[in-house]
Amino acid sequence: MNLLYEEWASYSVFYKYQPIGLIRKYFGEKIGLYFAWLGVYTQMLIPASVVGVIVFLYGCVTVDDDIPSSETALERTGHDLLVSLTEGTHPYWSYWILEHLTP
Repeated sequence: MNLLYEEWASYSVFYKYQPIGLIRKYFGEKIGLYFAWLGVYTQMLIPASVVGVIVFLYGCVTVDDDIPSSETALERTGHDLLVSLTEGTHPYWSYWILEHLTP
């Protein structure tokens, strides 16, 4: 058990591969296979997370140039209220916006 702790359950070895052989010997075949799958699955998610971070940062940098992001009521009426894409489709909301938000 001490060897498994030193090779796997210690914070100082987080960057190393899992000792699947030791896990399999201690916990059994099913648990060893489960942790082997978790290791493969985690490695497969790393590229997807890198792409996600890049897309998020690109969105943060270009949010001011994005047309749907800049269509706010602040530009139309002077109030800081987001205008939905369905504005003007229902007569009540068009009337309410005209009466309450236009200067």
